[in-house]
Amino acid sequence: MNNTDLRYHVASLSAIFLALGIGIVIGTAFVGSPLVSRQTGMLHRLETHVTELREETRERERTEEALAQLLPQAIRGTLRGKRVLVVQMGNYADATLAATETLTLAGAIPMTVQLPPDAWRARLNMPDVAPDRIADEARKLATRLASGATDFWGEYRESGLLISSDREDSLAGAVGYVVLVGGETGGGDTTLLVQRDLPLIEEWQSAGLTVVAVEPRKTEISYLPTYRGKGIATIDAIDRAAGKIALPFALSGETGAFGYRTDAGQILPPIVGSEPSPDPSPAPTATPKVIPILPSPGATQPQ
Repeated sequence: MNNTDLRYHVASLSAIFLALGIGIVIGTAFVGSPLVSRQTGMLHRLETHVTELREETRERERTEEALAQLLPQAIRGTLRGKRVLVVQMGNYADATLAATETLTLAGAIPMTVQLPPDAWRARLNMPDVAPDRIADEARKLATRLASGATDFWGEYRESGLLISSDREDSLAGAVGYVVLVGGETGGGDTTLLVQRDLPLIEEWQSAGLTVVAVEPRKTEISYLPTYRGKGIATIDAIDRAAGKIALPFALSGETGAFGYRTDAGQILPPIVGSEPSPDPSPAPTATPKVIPILPSPGATQPQ
């Protein structure tokens, strides 16, 4: 139960107290003392429960504050000079910003792009576009993004399949790491994850890149269970201090499901707490594969 849920719970119980109090006052005039005593005892127990919930909420808030204070010291320099591609796969922009800021604090050089799910679903649903073609385009896009090439961006931007607020020249250069920001609001069809996201992950893995997926603590639709099928590390609380601490260590090779959800194995990677190397050497970047030129997303494939 998170802090917001606890606050709602406390508010609900407070309303119950008020109703019970009024009931006791009114009931005293009509019923005997045994029933009044039982109602009074129930009221006291509820008051104790609310007090415990309030204390639990304060403890959670203090823990979050403490982790937030430790965050800079825990991750600073852990990814110094590493080029990291951040890809927003869903529509949680705040989570993307949290991941980018965390990487910057860790000394990495983040490059951010968005692959809007609605635009990709529209393309997937075109009658003349086979699902296999979407998977092929995803694989080729993965290689191009990893290589740092930007000369192909125009065709994707025109169709809305790729968005970036970064300058193209700032994104030039191969990367060795990828952070996928998943999760979606609304009732999106998760078929897209199979046709687009998994081929992207497979291509990056085959090229030797480290891939980690993150999401905010609460999402309407989570991508992480699907992503875990590819054996990548996942973090379900990138909007919390613990999730931000976990990210650099997950990129350093710690695999697992980290965070607060019921399907998470643990909150933080086991390596957290060990002293990082004072001057980490740059990780080798993968050599991009030679691939055929990707046709424009609107073009018809030759028969």
